[in-house]
Amino acid sequence: MRVGLVCPFSLSYYGGVQKHVLALHHEFKRLGIDSKILVPRQSPKENYGPDVLLLGYSILVPGNASRVDFSWSNPLETDKVLRSQKFDLIHFHGLPPMLGWQIMESIQALKAKCVFTIHTNLSKSFIAHSLPFVPEAYFNYVMDRASGIISVSKVAAQFVKKYDGPKAVIPNGVDLTSYCREGPKVSRFDDGKINILFVGRLDERKGIFVLLKAMNLAAAAFPSLRLLIVGEGPLKAQAQKYVEDKKLTDVHFLGAVPEADLPKYYRTAAIFCAPSLGGESFGMILLEALSSGLPVVASAIDGYREVLKGDCSKLLFTVGDADELCRKLLDLAKSGILRDNFKSIGPAFVKKYSWTNIARRVVKFYERVE
Repeated sequence: MRVGLVCPFSLSYYGGVQKHVLALHHEFKRLGIDSKILVPRQSPKENYGPDVLLLGYSILVPGNASRVDFSWSNPLETDKVLRSQKFDLIHFHGLPPMLGWQIMESIQALKAKCVFTIHTNLSKSFIAHSLPFVPEAYFNYVMDRASGIISVSKVAAQFVKKYDGPKAVIPNGVDLTSYCREGPKVSRFDDGKINILFVGRLDERKGIFVLLKAMNLAAAAFPSLRLLIVGEGPLKAQAQKYVEDKKLTDVHFLGAVPEADLPKYYRTAAIFCAPSLGGESFGMILLEALSSGLPVVASAIDGYREVLKGDCSKLLFTVGDADELCRKLLDLAKSGILRDNFKSIGPAFVKKYSWTNIARRVVKFYERVE
């Protein structure tokens, strides 16, 4: 089987969808499946090797309270690449305008099978709320052309409930080898303080101000707390001003961290916090934190509650409630025993989410649509 994995977002920056596509490609190679990644470029200098086919260009535009790529290519170039590759199946991880439509129209002519993975939760999307016919048209377009549809969660699956072809919920995965307790740490923060880690885009959807307000409350009661913020975004300047105004001396804005270095920050942390306000279909960062043996304090949004079950659900807090978040963080900060429990709970919990298991489930789904 020869598979083309379409990623709607440039590989020049990392996000959950890019991680998902790259991980599937890596596991497919291990399983002996011939696959290529099709993705737009943002710079003519980009080169990711022979397994990544760069088609056209993309620009960033606002969308879903986050960032999306608007991409385009010469239709003749797109058609030529697809004809030369002779894919048996194209697997879309989103359908970027205009490139996604160009690929779709080409493979319809070539009569290749196409599978979609829905990564989206539009509950916080400005477009979905102001122009509801746009996502409706988008999903109708997908359902009319799909040979099969995968959703990363039940939350994401609600957008394709009407689809009557092959469909399945197959979640995101995690690299159990990279995200683990054993390995190097970030030495400048490995000094005995209780590090709370946030990883994500600094935008409204990710709830950074809920965490900062909780940190402001907790710092007075437990001075040895430290907050490490990994990520960039439009609210960074506002967040830094809040920290300055509140005189929070142990909040560190670390910016974008290279993917290869991210496991070091998880290992250096004692607690992980995901205070998102909504719009999350799953939460890959939760798996990374649990695999690293961290207790995960997360807001009780649908996408997170679908992941965090059993003992891992006990640290969920009411969405947007900084006081409750503060109490959860202080309980963990004051109890080494409570934190240590997750060194075994988390890694055991996420084993089923290994990328090897996820890739095998995806391959079985491919077999259903052949």
